[in-house]
Amino acid sequence: MTEVTLIGLGEVGTEAARMLAASAGTTGLTVAGRRPGRLTERLERAGVRATVRYADLTDPGSLRALAEETQVLVNCAGPAEEVGNRLVRAAVDGGADLVDVGGDDVLHRQLDQDQLARAGRVVVVSAGLRPGLTGLLPRAVANRLAGCAPAKPANPDGPANPAGPVTRDDPATSGAPPGPPRLPRPLRLRAVVGVLDRFTLTAARDYLDASELVRPLATWRDGAVSPRTARRGQEELPFLGPVPLLPGLDPEAERLAVRLGLEHGDWATALRGEHVARAFDLTRGADPATAAEALSRASQLDLTGRTPSTVLLFEVTGPDGTRCLVLRGERQARLSAATLTATVLALGGGPEDRAPHTCPPGAHFAAEVLDPEWTLRQVRTAAPEVAPLWHDGPLTDLLPTEEGLL
Repeated sequence: MTEVTLIGLGEVGTEAARMLAASAGTTGLTVAGRRPGRLTERLERAGVRATVRYADLTDPGSLRALAEETQVLVNCAGPAEEVGNRLVRAAVDGGADLVDVGGDDVLHRQLDQDQLARAGRVVVVSAGLRPGLTGLLPRAVANRLAGCAPAKPANPDGPANPAGPVTRDDPATSGAPPGPPRLPRPLRLRAVVGVLDRFTLTAARDYLDASELVRPLATWRDGAVSPRTARRGQEELPFLGPVPLLPGLDPEAERLAVRLGLEHGDWATALRGEHVARAFDLTRGADPATAAEALSRASQLDLTGRTPSTVLLFEVTGPDGTRCLVLRGERQARLSAATLTATVLALGGGPEDRAPHTCPPGAHFAAEVLDPEWTLRQVRTAAPEVAPLWHDGPLTDLLPTEEGLL
């Protein structure tokens, strides 16, 4: 059972507070910030019971005091690259682990692995929707295709996985030296993320910061990055319809391609609203505050009269065939918070669907250290509206057929 302290009560933080407070895997939830009275009001409106404490991200002493009285610090404040390292220092000094919904490669590069190892502390970053869940789920598809998934039923609602939430085939968790890929080659992966939702200013800033690390129009070919080999265009996709696609490789995709031993890989963002699509082009080179405001405003315009939704499409092809996973949810904040909650639960003991924490001290990306199907079960528990669809065959099989056509 885990004592958790959460910092940052925006959209993702509020959803995470609901999920963590409702989880049987937490013994207590504390929410901290500079205005305890306002936090109490927001928690009451959200129907969340939690202890509220004062903490200031600019006051190292208050952050260390939090870490000294909890097991896991959870960061939902941002921008992640400005906030995360302060909380890492507080966690190390105060004797707590840290889970960051963002942080991503910018924070990961700042961390001292030797210091974390000496302190016996664990830091998990990118524990949200993207990066995070988008790097985790392709591993589940690849495992099922290759017939080398952990010892558990294919049904994500089935009995617990005896192997627990942390992957044992990962050198980072098992201590074993890197070996050859477990999956047969050649292996192809296609991933598309389509989000129709509002960006808060903080979420927009984090998204734009992460996009600076993306290689536009890059693909993965013959086991390596292939710069600017993709083209922007429109395509009809299952559950998305005809959408413009923005191809590119981010660091999470590159790490995944190496881990799976991919020969070919294609990643793209489906631009589900014309205002957001235009904002991406117009904000290039703008200062961060202006760009974030423009993206946030564009996302609200695109959402007018429409229902928020998130669609993740993954297709993996190997010598024995093709398998797909489609994951549909509602607001991206719900999916990020559910992934964050699963990550927190993986760091402790508790319900029967969890094993004792075996993640070694150091800094980790959530997509690389968690078991993918265990995490999917936890995400669905935290956010029951999330609907996974498994299919043996290509994504094109899932396109609607016009009545009367042969």
